[in-house]
Amino acid sequence: MGDIVHIVVAAVHIGEEKVKDVSGWNDMTWGNIGITVFLLVSRISWFVWVWILKTREDRLKKAF
Repeated sequence: MGDIVHIVVAAVHIGEEKVKDVSGWNDMTWGNIGITVFLLVSRISWFVWVWILKTREDRLKKAF
């Protein structure tokens, strides 16, 4: 939730037009929005991977 709130607050503060113009982002905007999106995707990917492994383990246990 923290990543999503951080992205939304930064986007609202910056403004819709500047958020849409990714090529015009400065270092601060990349740090606030770009890196936070990257970290959010990384965290979600990790949880999905753990969930996939867990369900695979469960299926293997039931099969044998």
